Amino acid sequence: MLVYDPSSKSLEGIDVTSLATGGGKFSGICAAGGKVFAAPWDSDKMLIYDPVTKHLEGIDVTSVATGEDKFYGICATGGKVFLAPFNSDKMLVYDPSSKSLEGIDVTSLATGGGKFSGICAAGGKVFAA
Repeated sequence: MLVYDPSSKSLEGIDVTSLATGGGKFSGICAAGGKVFAAPWDSDKMLIYDPVTKHLEGIDVTSVATGEDKFYGICATGGKVFLAPFNSDKMLVYDPSSKSLEGIDVTSLATGGGKFSGICAAGGKVFAA
């Protein structure tokens, strides 16, 4: 994972191979509650990184989605983290306070691969496109 400090103009790399290897590990990154979250693309784990403690952990998402190209995009609102389903049939919702995962079925709106490739929050709602 790349870290850039604009004040010092320095680059740093965070080794994530304990969570995932190969290309296409993650797709999308956001911050919530002082932590950094990355959406699993080909990885089976969502990345969580605490920049203060430098603790790296992975949350297994296989109870919601498996396979390649699962999620493409991630955002946070209302204390939860939301991942846009690309090939997954479910939008992933992660609650950092309880460390719980939930899958919201989106097949009534979109089926097949390449469903959504971005996600954001506005007005108390989550939007994916």
